[in-house]
This record gives sequence, structure tokens and C-alpha cells, in this order.
Amino acid sequence: MPIYRVTVVQRTTAAINYRHRSGQTTIDFRGTELLPQSKGRAEVKSQKGYTDIDAKFEDMDSPSRFGPEYLTYVLWAVTPEGRAMNLGEVVLDGRHGKLHVTSELQAFGLIVTAEPYFAVTQPSDVVVMENIVRQDTTGRIEAIDAKYELLRRGQYTMNSANRVSPAVADAKAPLELREARNALQIATWTGADRYAADTLNKAQVMMGNAENFYKSKGQKKDIISIARQVVQTAEDARIIAIRKQDEERLAQERQAGAEREARAKADTAAAEQQQRMAEQQQRAAEQQQRLESERRAQAEADKARADSERAAADRARAEAEAMTQRARAEADTISRKAAEDRATAEAAKVAALAEQQKARAEADAARQAALLEQQKAQAATLQAKAEADAARQAALLDQQKAQADAERLRQQALEADKLRQQAETDRETVRQQLRDQLNTVLETRETARGLIVNMSDVLFDTGKYTLKPGAREKLARVAGIVLAHPGLNLEVEGHTDNVGGDDYNQHLSEQRAGAVREYLTSQGVNSGMITAKGFGKTQPVAGNETAAGRQRNRRVELVVSGDVINRQGKGATSSIPQRTPASSPR
Repeated sequence: MPIYRVTVVQRTTAAINYRHRSGQTTIDFRGTELLPQSKGRAEVKSQKGYTDIDAKFEDMDSPSRFGPEYLTYVLWAVTPEGRAMNLGEVVLDGRHGKLHVTSELQAFGLIVTAEPYFAVTQPSDVVVMENIVRQDTTGRIEAIDAKYELLRRGQYTMNSANRVSPAVADAKAPLELREARNALQIATWTGADRYAADTLNKAQVMMGNAENFYKSKGQKKDIISIARQVVQTAEDARIIAIRKQDEERLAQERQAGAEREARAKADTAAAEQQQRMAEQQQRAAEQQQRLESERRAQAEADKARADSERAAADRARAEAEAMTQRARAEADTISRKAAEDRATAEAAKVAALAEQQKARAEADAARQAALLEQQKAQAATLQAKAEADAARQAALLDQQKAQADAERLRQQALEADKLRQQAETDRETVRQQLRDQLNTVLETRETARGLIVNMSDVLFDTGKYTLKPGAREKLARVAGIVLAHPGLNLEVEGHTDNVGGDDYNQHLSEQRAGAVREYLTSQGVNSGMITAKGFGKTQPVAGNETAAGRQRNRRVELVVSGDVINRQGKGATSSIPQRTPASSPR
């Protein structure tokens, strides 16, 4: 498949102001380095409401010498602001050509370029002739040259080493028919079959009619008429295709920016949610630890109570043994007394024996009771020890669970930190992409305040705040880039040199900043995101002693900031008054 890329270069030429109704004057044409032997002359007459141009050219070679895709020459009028207007085709008669046209322009320069067909809307860089001022030329020469954009050579060819241009395959065909073939082929390479199918199909149908007339040797007048209409229709299809491709690209950039922003917001929300969950789990772990501490305290209290009961059993056993010893001592005493009194009283002996038996029975009962108390104390001790072991095991399990929960929370916190770092990296990437895009339009540098886009004073008329067409085009591209990155803030700051009074410089800087802000708003940028302020001559970036320094100080700067690129501006409110009619130039 062919690839069609639009690449432009720039060139300057002298512009002449043919004052309104100033009469007729003569200018010359001089060949460029591409066609140095060519020359020409034009009679220019300023009329009421238009300018009449009668041009003649000599010693011109065939345009195909610059490439097979170039079939004709076109005369262009270029304004001092760089706008190029197609005045008409210069058809060669041998090595000579002429063209008589009118234009509504008053100040312009004239150039001649080689083109693939007559209906092109932007000049190629194959500039073969430019106007020069004669000594007897009337009119005012503009102080600056007209700087205009050109399509680079090779723009109208495919990316194929084996391409054969159908426009030159039949050298005997009329020039208009070959131009029509060229125009239709270029429109197709541009992508008109996809983006302007209806218009391209219309051109193809008309091209088929012209080819049929040519093959059947029809009237040359009819062939030329249809072929010129094919050229105009194919050029319309090419322009529509380029415009729609630009719109599609901008829409894709806006969609990509919106998706990146939504993804960053979702990641941030997820990280915050995970952090909240981690904090809740940490609080739950702390609560579990408090409950475990209470259970351990209860187990220690139960152990102390068991120890106290065991001590009581020991005391009871000691008392029982003491009672047994006292009983034995008393029995021995009675036995001795009975032995002494045996002889005297059998009754006393029987009574003593009975008393002894009773005391022994009571001692046995006391020992049995002490033994039961000791067994109860041992059982209570074993139960308390078992409960304490169970409590320690439960505490150990709870501690291990708490440590696992803490480790999981730590991992979740690390993951949340990684997500925040990724979001920060995404904002850095968006800022770098935005700076690269803005640099393709205007000089852009990065500061702590944000990205600063510099507009020099050549984008305004001297001493005025009216934007030149070139400035409006660049601001329109800046607006497209800003709209593709929602969430950006713009601070428009106007500056001047030290020429003129303080009040005048302050007012002019405010007007220029306000003009830029109004134009950006007209391009769809939200006015609530743009502030504007004038600083007059108070913030120079170079010395005002030289013309170069003063030119650098005359500028308008756009400070681009916002969370989406991790840069915050000053946040100042607009101090620019409503626009008033233009003041007198400096």
C-alpha cells in the first residue's frame, strides 16, 4: 500500500503593497537556482476593488524536468502574513507562457512553481521564479519578507521503487488529461478512497468519461473541459481526506488522553481503597492482641487461684497429722494410766480401751478427710495446668495469625505504594509527550511552574495586538493539543520591551495576552481554564540595549500546568480588560 506523508518547508519572498487605485506599475520576474535562465515581466494595475495582473514569461523548460509528477506551472500571490493564493495556470507555448488574472489582494509577492496539476491549493517547493522590484516600480515595499510554507519535493509520489506515473505514460495525451490522471492518482494515494469516497468516485466517473472521449478521438475541447473538472474534484477529495485524517488523529489523541486519565484515577482509587482495608485489618489485629492479653491475664489469675487452693490442702494435711500425733500421745498416757490402775479398776480399763478406740476412729476419719482434700487439690491443680496450657496454645495461634495478617497488610501497603509510583510515572510520561507535541508548534521549555510556550512578537503586527494568520494557525494547533489532554490550565502572560511609556507597555501587553486568550477560547478551550495577565516591560529575558534583545522581550508566554502533568501554576485570576478597538501603533 502507498504511504502519503505531508512535509512542508518554508521560504521567503519580497512583498509589494500596490496602493489602492495607485495606477499601473511594472515588476520583473527572476529565475531561481532551479531555473536560472528564465525571466518574466508583469504589468500590475490597482483598480477599484481588485488588482489586475498581466504576466509574461520566457525561457522556461518543461516542468517534467523536476520529476515525472510535475506537469504544469502555477502563478501564486503570497501575502506578507504567508498566505498563498493560486492565481492560475501558466500554460507553455514552446518556452514561453503568459497569464492575465485579477486578485482582491493589495499587498502580495508573486512566485511561479512547478505543480502536478493546475488546481493545487498549496505551492510546492519547486519555486522557479520570484518577483523583483524594478527601479521604476511604484508601490510600497513591505518592511519584512513574506514567509510561506511549501510542500517538499517528492510529496506527490508513492513509496514504491517501481512506480510508473500514469500521467506521463501517454506523452501524446492533452496536458489537461495528464493533469487529471495525476490529480486522481495523488488523491487516491492521500486516502480519499477512504475519507472522501463520494467525491473521489465522482472524479473517477468523470475521468472515465474523459478517457472514453480520448480513446474514441472525441472533441479535444470536450476532453479538456471534463479533465479540468476532474482535477478540481480530485483536489477537493484530497483536501477533504487530509482534513479528516487530521481530525481522526486528534480524536484518537483525545481518546487516548481520556483513557490514560481514567486509568490513573481508577488506579489511585484502588490504591486508596486497599490502604483503607489495610488500616482496618491492622486495627482488627490490634483488637485481637488486646483480647489475647486479657485471656493470658485470666489464665495467670486461674493459676494463682489453683496455687492458693493447693496451699490450703497442704495446711489441712498438716493439721490432720498434728491431730493424729496428739491422739497417739493421749492414747499412750491413758494406756500407762490404765496399766497403773489395772489392778484397781477393771471398769476404768474398759473405759480407757473404749476411749482409745474412739480416738483411733476419729484419727482415721481425719486422715481420710485430709487424703480426700489432697486429691481434690491435685485434681484442681491438673485442671488449672491444662487450662493454662490450652490458653498458651490459643495465644500462640493468635499471635501467629496476627503476624500473618501484619505481613499481608505490609505487602498490600507495598503494592499500594507501587501503584502510586506508577501513577506518578504516568503523569511524567504525559508531561513529556505534551512538551514534545507543543515543541512541534512553538518553542516550549519546562519549569517548576509548568510548560512555558513562547510566542515571539513576529506573530503580532508592530505595536498592535491583532493576531497574524500564522499566529492563529499555531494557536489553533496548540488548542487542539490542549483539548487532547483534559485537566490542563493555561496562564497567558504578555511582555514588551522598554520602548514607550510604562502605561502604554502595560496596556499593550494586557491586550496581546487577552487576544491570545480569546482566540484559544474560540477554538473550544474552556475559558475557565485560561487566565491572562500583562506585565509590560517589568520582566525582560534579555537586555533592551540591542534590537535582538528587545525582540526577545516582546513576547507572549503560555504557562501550561495541571495535575495531569504534575505541575501547578500560580493560579492567578485574569487581569485583562475587555478588548477595545486597536490603539495607534507604537
